[in-house]
Amino acid sequence: MTGLRYSNSGWSADTDSSAPPPFSPADVAGLALWLDASDPSSFTFSSGAVVSQWNDKSGNGRHFTQGTVVNQPSRTGVQNGLSTVIFGGAPVTMTAAVFAPSTATLSIFGVARRTAAGVPRRAFFSLGSNTSVAPSLSTDTGGTRFGALKGGVAWVDTVQAEEPVNSWVMHTFRHAAGASDIRRNGTFVATTTGGLSPILGAVGSMWLSGDNVAQPAHDIAEILVYDGVNVTGTDLANIETYLRTKWATP
Repeated sequence: MTGLRYSNSGWSADTDSSAPPPFSPADVAGLALWLDASDPSSFTFSSGAVVSQWNDKSGNGRHFTQGTVVNQPSRTGVQNGLSTVIFGGAPVTMTAAVFAPSTATLSIFGVARRTAAGVPRRAFFSLGSNTSVAPSLSTDTGGTRFGALKGGVAWVDTVQAEEPVNSWVMHTFRHAAGASDIRRNGTFVATTTGGLSPILGAVGSMWLSGDNVAQPAHDIAEILVYDGVNVTGTDLANIETYLRTKWATP
């Protein structure tokens, strides 16, 4: 808190050092990956705003790269006055070396929007090709559901419709004790799961804006992955409030 105080030299700012620091995703234990499009220091550019590397801010060195210039995304999007990364559809994508989650418990948070209609409608982020878990703003189930792909064979579908084109959304996917849940803009939505659904088995690269099957068009703002942690309670509220406030999601 900052106020004014008076001394012989006149009025000056009085800074209250007891004010708490702003929340950071790193304040929550288990942070395994943090991609933040608003941070210019996170990027390497091949030219202008064309991105060749997007660095992981978690400290784990899980950086995403794309060496082919024509397949590189651009940091030219804007949401709530902050820069975002535009992936214009296949073959524009970025990949990073896969990491296998330490347990079958994990939490993924993402802020993104899909920018084109039509099939394929798949993930905006994939943790291990499409063999582990891939949050999506629209499923392959007729293109009418909001959900996530598990194990490459099972969609975790919500009863809510897919996210409209160009609509920003905060997507939360959590898996613990053999069960998955999905939150949309901070609200739990009922889900159904079809087919086999192993959460592990991450055998390929991680992908941005798609997976090893399809690369749809997305605009990505931020992605957080927590390994071995089912984020709940105050931590869940803090992360979702941070993302909603920062990116002005509903």
